Amino acid sequence: MGYEIVKYDPSCIWDNNSSYYPVFVIIRRKLYRVQKWNELFQLLLFSYCYRTDNMELVRKAAGSLKYSYRNKAFIQSGVEESAIFSKFAPYLYVRSFFPLCVNCGFLDDINEFVEDSELNVYLVRCDQNDEVQSYKEAIDSFVRDYKDEYGINSGSTKHLIAHINGKVLSNREKFFRRIVKEFNSHLLIGDIVINDEEELILKSFMKEAISNIIQESSISHEEVFAFGLVYVARKCYETKTYWPYLESEYSIKIPANCQSKINDEFRSIMCGKKKLYDNTQTSFIQNICMHAFICDRCSDQLFNYLFDFWRIDLSKSIENVSDDFGNNLFDILIDEISEGAQNVMVHTMMALKLNPGGCKNRLRRLLKMIDKSFWYDADYSESTNRITRLFETWKKSSTSSFYKEYHRSEKERKRGRGEKLLSSPVIIYKPSDNGFKVLLPQQLLRHCSEDERPIWTITIGSESRSVEPTLLQGKFLFTNETDIRIRPDQLFEDIEVELKSDKRSYYRRVIRSTDVRFFNSKFRNIEAIADCLSKDVSCVFTVKGCKLRFITDAKVDVYDNLSEYDVYSFALAEGDIILFPDNKAIAVGRSLNEGILNDRSTHGAYVLYDEERYAITASLDKVFFKANRSKINGTSIKVIKNGDQVYFGRVVDKEYIGFKLSELVEENYGYIFDLKNYIAEDGLYRIELDIPRIGIRTYKFCYIDGFDYQYIGAPYIFKPTGRIAFPRELAIVAEDELIFEDDIQILEFSLDEDSRNGNSYVKDHKLNLRYDFDEECIAIQFDLPVLYWKYASVEQWNINKPQDMMRKRLPKHIYVSGDLDFESSIMFISQADDLEESEIHINQDKDTGLYYFRSLDINSFLNRERLKRSLYIKVNDKSEHFFDITCRSEVRSAELSGDFNKNVIYGYFDVYGDSEYVVTVEHKGVRIEEDVPLKDGKFEISCELEQGDYSVHVYEIEEDDSGFDAIAVEIGVYKLSLIDLRCFEGETIDIKSIKNRNRQLSDLSFVGRYCITNLKLIDYNRDIGDGELYSWIHNPDDNQEMSSFVYYEGQFGFVKRDTGKFVNISKAIVVFDNYKNTNEVLINLFIDGIYNGLEYSPDKAILQPDASKMSRYERKRRIMIDDDLYKICVKIGGVR
Repeated sequence: MGYEIVKYDPSCIWDNNSSYYPVFVIIRRKLYRVQKWNELFQLLLFSYCYRTDNMELVRKAAGSLKYSYRNKAFIQSGVEESAIFSKFAPYLYVRSFFPLCVNCGFLDDINEFVEDSELNVYLVRCDQNDEVQSYKEAIDSFVRDYKDEYGINSGSTKHLIAHINGKVLSNREKFFRRIVKEFNSHLLIGDIVINDEEELILKSFMKEAISNIIQESSISHEEVFAFGLVYVARKCYETKTYWPYLESEYSIKIPANCQSKINDEFRSIMCGKKKLYDNTQTSFIQNICMHAFICDRCSDQLFNYLFDFWRIDLSKSIENVSDDFGNNLFDILIDEISEGAQNVMVHTMMALKLNPGGCKNRLRRLLKMIDKSFWYDADYSESTNRITRLFETWKKSSTSSFYKEYHRSEKERKRGRGEKLLSSPVIIYKPSDNGFKVLLPQQLLRHCSEDERPIWTITIGSESRSVEPTLLQGKFLFTNETDIRIRPDQLFEDIEVELKSDKRSYYRRVIRSTDVRFFNSKFRNIEAIADCLSKDVSCVFTVKGCKLRFITDAKVDVYDNLSEYDVYSFALAEGDIILFPDNKAIAVGRSLNEGILNDRSTHGAYVLYDEERYAITASLDKVFFKANRSKINGTSIKVIKNGDQVYFGRVVDKEYIGFKLSELVEENYGYIFDLKNYIAEDGLYRIELDIPRIGIRTYKFCYIDGFDYQYIGAPYIFKPTGRIAFPRELAIVAEDELIFEDDIQILEFSLDEDSRNGNSYVKDHKLNLRYDFDEECIAIQFDLPVLYWKYASVEQWNINKPQDMMRKRLPKHIYVSGDLDFESSIMFISQADDLEESEIHINQDKDTGLYYFRSLDINSFLNRERLKRSLYIKVNDKSEHFFDITCRSEVRSAELSGDFNKNVIYGYFDVYGDSEYVVTVEHKGVRIEEDVPLKDGKFEISCELEQGDYSVHVYEIEEDDSGFDAIAVEIGVYKLSLIDLRCFEGETIDIKSIKNRNRQLSDLSFVGRYCITNLKLIDYNRDIGDGELYSWIHNPDDNQEMSSFVYYEGQFGFVKRDTGKFVNISKAIVVFDNYKNTNEVLINLFIDGIYNGLEYSPDKAILQPDASKMSRYERKRRIMIDDDLYKICVKIGGVR
């Protein structure tokens, strides 16, 4: 059969064996495309019944079997909006059915509701098994031909549906839609914020929903129900008490046997919607509380816990919240909470376990707030954030541990922070008295009762000493910092440290005996970790006669004239090695790995030669390799320079060092040789080390003595150009574009790889230069410290600043790249005190290696309470504004004007946001037009005009994520005056500002009030068209255009501020050349028989006629306000 497009006719006989789909409907001389029966019914019933006050028949028909299918009515009341029902009036809903032909019959019923007209609806009929999409091209063609034949314009179905929803949906239904959107965008649904009016709606709904569960009926709006349970927990929960508060809050008695049903419903919703839920919990209530992160009545306990952690160590070094030690503190906190079965903070622990990244960020933020409040008196009382408000209340409470410590330590706080404390006992050297002590840091005493007396005991050999620390009271007890002195002769012995009471041991550690004790620059004993020492190592104490050797370029001072020990003092670099008397070795800064030891290759710089990449080094280093001691005599070294062999021989033929690597494997040795013994001049080198039965190890590099470079002003974040500096003596080749300053040479280059005006040095994120190397020009390449970004992995990288965007248009990911430290990079929202989490941490794709931020982590901070949020990126310790996120639209200015000759209204709206917008215009209570789209902030409406006040309602079309259609949300109502430009006779216009060619508005400062008075309407053809004004006419040949302007004659002058007297300067012509903007005019003064422009003197702050005989210098001192360059701007209020 194919398809057939038919117009609805009440006499039609519908074929039960065919399928019918709506194509379009004509409403108020506009064509609306429709695809769903529900959409069609909603449009028809709203337009022909509700909007025309023709609802009586509809109300009578609601629920009638005549308008039904199998006892299910098309029109119903007493239901709520859903995927099945669409709302077309405040209390009435419509639905469609399958089979589709039944809906055609309902059109006959709707036709009875339409007075004085008939339905103009077109349908497509096709086989039941056909998809209507298969006829899309044919349907589109039919619609185009119909519009051309009947001269009809299209209307936006989405805009009209949104308008209907905005009109007929109740506040309750709008609230449901918002909660669904927020539910999907928040990891913890307790972060959703509602106002007092919405709270009343929630209470009403929850009472109904709980009643349905008690009666074993289904509930609607599952997300709202889940939020309602969390809302009560967030507000009221404490000490395992929940159900009485739920009953009180929602005014309903809940039988005990129904509590499990509510819990089951919550679990089903959360798991079905893939929200955070811990199925291992035996108490269902904890999952509800967990989504609040911390309940209001439990917040003091959380803050007290965090304060105790803060003052253990973080009071001295708040940055520890981001390192491993900070993570250990959080782990202890989680353990402490989980071990307390009755603890009211179990739900916080659950949130930490299920969402560790986001929730630890919350704790870090709170710790930083504690820190700022304690040391810098930070005030968060203006915050609108729930947890921040709870924090501010807690810290001001006289019962809080913060309050007590804050007032107790006033003198200490004035002295400022001390040095960072320690987490474990350590030996300290005191240069002032050449003595040693064991520092015993603060310790948490978990499970300690207040009647216990823990004692620190140090045992060295058969000698023991004890000290009783002071106990500090917190949420749990902890000791203060103390120390015990030791003698120099005890420095190298076993030192056992234990903290215990008569009930239990809290801490035990043995500092093992050794012949060598290393100390850092703060004279604290440090030990090797992963076979290497910290770079901060600065000295070493050894037993007498313990001789150390050093593989280093640094100076080592030896003090061997002391009686108890020998001392070595130095400033070692990463990669240096210390050799012990037993021929073992330990490295500084990193573990020993085979290859070039210090690897002083210049970071990010390479030579490209013969399709190979060579790292550049400015100094020659040492090479380390492992081999069996029996193989060293047969190990050879080959040196190849610029492709030619320049040396071949055995390693043992020149100076080398060997040492043991392991006590377990006797023959396992490490060997070091110095490249300086083989290389004497610059070049491209390949070193081949041939170890018998192991193989050839190859090391390649480019040696350029004195090579160095530095980027100036890096990192380059949203910058168009970069600058790189080299030592002056380096032979950099850059097409004569180098700038020489003192002892350096600088090249400025464009970072835009597509820039046609910039140079061509940057390609594929690399800076490419040439180097004059041994009479050969070779390619040299540099990594760029540039922030590259994109929103999808397949997109091209960008370097320019991203455009601001609406919240709903946030991309799923923000990818970043460049030679930057992304490992520690974060994004954050400005004004973070108003947010639960202020930091968004970076992720790395395992497959591609790309770094990215998830927009989901951003989305949960954003809501319509604030107009916009600013997103920043922090990389290489530099924070830069990334883009602004608009959370809702705002009308910044609104203007109305009209052409009374053509009867057209013009509207101008400066709307902040990038949604779709429509307006409805009313005058004297009568609707002139509705659902008029704003295009680039403008609209035009043809109608009979009269002066007066007009009301313009502006709506934002908000897309809905819940499966329903869009909704029109009113964002402002503006009462604007419409003025006929021909009605200004006798009025005065004040001059306010000028606009230049770029339409930039500049307010002018005057010594008096400049104005044009006694306006008299004149006719262009009668009074002007004789050529008198040809000196300023834009286009003298276009008299038709000039004659369409509105002209006034008046007196130009100014009103003195001291006397209020008007000083007349000359006759003036005022020209309104644009009906669409009544705030801009052209002004010419009649001087010496001819009309001329104005000029503004900034030094005198006056307006005066154009003086054509001014000198060039005088002209530069003035802003010319000639009519072919500028317009005088007036505000509508300036016309009186």
